[in-house]
Amino acid sequence: MELPVGGTITQTFATPVNYIKGRTHHEAVDIVTQGSQPITMLADCKVTNVIDRYDYLPNSGYGNEIWVKYANGDQDRFCHCAKGSIVAIGTSLLKGATGAKTGQTGYRSPITVFHTHWERYRAGKRIDPLSNPLSEEDMSDAEKQMLADHEKSLSAIFKRLDSIEENLRKRASKNRLRKIEHKIK
Repeated sequence: MELPVGGTITQTFATPVNYIKGRTHHEAVDIVTQGSQPITMLADCKVTNVIDRYDYLPNSGYGNEIWVKYANGDQDRFCHCAKGSIVAIGTSLLKGATGAKTGQTGYRSPITVFHTHWERYRAGKRIDPLSNPLSEEDMSDAEKQMLADHEKSLSAIFKRLDSIEENLRKRASKNRLRKIEHKIK
């Protein structure tokens, strides 16, 4: 899975949280970076919203943000961006272009870490960006091949599971017959 920034995933979607007032689960993926790093777009997109007004203010919520919209209608939101690093609203970005840089704006835990809080929205609902890739039309050829290989692997696994299930059913039937025969004797 391609990530928008090189770094370490420190929190995934739906993991429990106790540091965000009013929330019990994290609805994004947090990626920590070594210093400020470029946040690159995963497909061609357009910048639909920008908040770039916070310097280092630990209590300013999500800090600086950039929202982008892809051709399939999905939107990504990147938060805690470095001040002055975000491109303007209405900018069209190609896959791989930098839209912002990771920063330290807004509320973070721990507060000194450079990172991005990456959300994905589909039909207005937050979804896991790691489990919900962009549609195939937004994928590169390499990503499409990786998905096809993954689907082929899953297909083989499901066929194997079906075979195991069938064998278990046959064994269970034989065992039932043996028990019935044993009771008859």
